[in-house]
Amino acid sequence: MHEADVGTWHIIVDWCNFMREECQVWLTNNNEQIGGRDADGEPIVVEIDESNTFIVNITVAENYAL
Repeated sequence: MHEADVGTWHIIVDWCNFMREECQVWLTNNNEQIGGRDADGEPIVVEIDESNTFIVNITVAENYAL
């Protein structure tokens, strides 16, 4: 927040929500199947890593507010 010279925590939260919505719109408009079958007809396994998904503890977030 300080490096980007952003005034408040709320601006960062609003920006993240905006970007999330833009990604959702893009994915909805560019929907295509992943996986399928390889050259031998075997199913292709697609694993989606959700390790970057997290919940912000609001108490911690408030400590960063200006």
